[in-house]
Amino acid sequence: PMLHISAVDGCAAAPLILARPAHDREIARIAYVPLEPALADRRNLLKVAESVSVLDAGERWGRIKNGGGTPPVRIAEGWLSFFHGVDVKNDATGKCVGFEYRAGLVVHDAERPHVVRYRSPGPVLSPETPDEMHGTVHNVVFPTAIDRRPGDGPRSYDVYYGMADSRVGRVRVRLNDVPMVEATESAA
Repeated sequence: PMLHISAVDGCAAAPLILARPAHDREIARIAYVPLEPALADRRNLLKVAESVSVLDAGERWGRIKNGGGTPPVRIAEGWLSFFHGVDVKNDATGKCVGFEYRAGLVVHDAERPHVVRYRSPGPVLSPETPDEMHGTVHNVVFPTAIDRRPGDGPRSYDVYYGMADSRVGRVRVRLNDVPMVEATESAA
């Protein structure tokens, strides 16, 4: 769901967005489509039976909005994917100078993907390099693709991401380096 108020002037809209409950902001949702009608006619894939909130806006980061990123990858704990979260970017004086897009990881339940088993408590990737901080849209890392790297260990992945909407970057992630102990459950 899009609010459209952030598109005009993000800094002016930020207090209005943050005043909304976390589940009423632009957040990731999952839609369920009944299988039998979809198998009978693929146009039925557009007939959503249920839409469920998956990731409320974060308390510590991704407070403005969050959304999709990489396709999910099956791991022992469920479905792993990387998502984007957006926050206000302030200058040294505390004045809003725009938004900052960062990336986190999430693990969904294998059978009930609307149930979140783990959500990174902070971003795992933030704009830090000049190519990530300056471009078409400044201060953006936006995860878009994931590739398993079996030669580098069974839980190693390359994550490809947009850099300031003008370049593509790649980062190697080893899940063994990410402590996934903060298992949470958010149900519909």
